[in-house]
Amino acid sequence: MIKKNTKSRYIAGWEIYFEDTECLKKILLTQGIKKESLDIVKNIQLVTEIVIEDDTIIEAIKQTEYYSKSKKIIIKLPIRDWKDRDVFLLEKDEKGPHKLGGTCPADLKLPHHESLKTPFIYIGTIDTSVKEFEWMNLPRLDIVYPVYEFNRGVFLDYSNPLQPQIINPETFDDEWYDDDIKGVEKIVYREQKYAITYYPDMKDLENNPDDYLICGVPIWIQAPEIPVCPVTGEIMQYVCSINSDAAIDIVDMTGIENLPFGDYLIFGDHGVLYIFYHPVSKVLYLNFQF
Repeated sequence: MIKKNTKSRYIAGWEIYFEDTECLKKILLTQGIKKESLDIVKNIQLVTEIVIEDDTIIEAIKQTEYYSKSKKIIIKLPIRDWKDRDVFLLEKDEKGPHKLGGTCPADLKLPHHESLKTPFIYIGTIDTSVKEFEWMNLPRLDIVYPVYEFNRGVFLDYSNPLQPQIINPETFDDEWYDDDIKGVEKIVYREQKYAITYYPDMKDLENNPDDYLICGVPIWIQAPEIPVCPVTGEIMQYVCSINSDAAIDIVDMTGIENLPFGDYLIFGDHGVLYIFYHPVSKVLYLNFQF
């Protein structure tokens, strides 16, 4: 009798379309996590434990801190192996090297296209010299986004990281545009610095989730939307998510009127901005869910 090899592996999140081979492949490559990260993910959302027998998933177990629910399935793995990732967080820390808000760097030129009704806004900067972000091979990551412009996901070419270029201008339309909006180009968010932690205060994470930016794997609000690089055709790598945060307000509202969502760092109806990057093509992707 041939002995079968059975093991468990873990995926951040719960909405997994096991029958969709390409979708499952994206999930495994993006959201597989190490066992050491289970507590963080369970504090935020669900973990799915998949039980694998040889090359087949035979069981999916959805878990939180408080309950577990199992489902028997028979699904062939679309890939033989994938990387299990550390989940870490950026937490508010005035000594941290990363930041949201603050003045736009003087050497950074914001993207523009004639189809835009409202401008890109400087969101913040990730220090890519720390080991967790060295894979990006950028001098720094300046995050910019058209907060008040409707879009279905923005691809930016960061070949020159000080002059990012819009790859897919067709994503913009005037669905959100309102002639009453004034002064978006003047928006500067209050600066907030962040530092990396692998060991957050779990109670604080539960009570104040907006204070923590999730890195390592995305934790989706809605269904997973893992992007494919338009240049290489490969799955892009997750960088971090940025929460809407009422504590990061607009420094000076003079000349700024009728903002549609709120007078602070906000994505849609208090949503979350997800950021992905491909280090070979140097393409950045930004999209939000709420």
